[in-house]
Amino acid sequence: MIVFGALAGLAAGLVAAAVMEGFQAAWSKAREALGGGRPDGGAGEQAKPQKVAARAEDGGAQPFDPATVKIAAAAKASVAGTLLKKAEKEAAGRSVHYVFGAGNAIVYGALADVAPVVTFGLGSLFGIAVWIYADNLLLWALGLAKRPTAYPLSTHAYAFASHVVYGVAVETVRQLVRPVLPA
Repeated sequence: MIVFGALAGLAAGLVAAAVMEGFQAAWSKAREALGGGRPDGGAGEQAKPQKVAARAEDGGAQPFDPATVKIAAAAKASVAGTLLKKAEKEAAGRSVHYVFGAGNAIVYGALADVAPVVTFGLGSLFGIAVWIYADNLLLWALGLAKRPTAYPLSTHAYAFASHVVYGVAVETVRQLVRPVLPA
């Protein structure tokens, strides 16, 4: 039943968003250890300046904030009519990442129940599709990131690998959860 496929996708998306975060943290640590510095943006983020002298304590999203924080700031302003405070940014950005990861996986889980072909490649093709439409098209179209050609290949490699990890994690968890739910 499609509803239970979607529920399996929800669980898988939440776990996969955490796995993706862990992968990104490990990638960044490895890159820094090798002397390469942090990835230049990636995962939908605009490049962050090394020094930011005029960081506001409050006042919503700033141009150097990741897209997830910009989305959270816009949502808070729209719903609550207040600006996102500096202290709220990290948690708000993570929340947007988890909601987006779970939302995509809900659709994937539902589709996997009716068209199992979407699971081809153990979810890696799903992850690549999310990378293409979200990181490279949607964020740019919404003005939350620069055009894809403005980022170096290293940023694309980081984001691509992160999304493949996300897709494989979604499918792996979905395969574990789906059998325990009603058919």
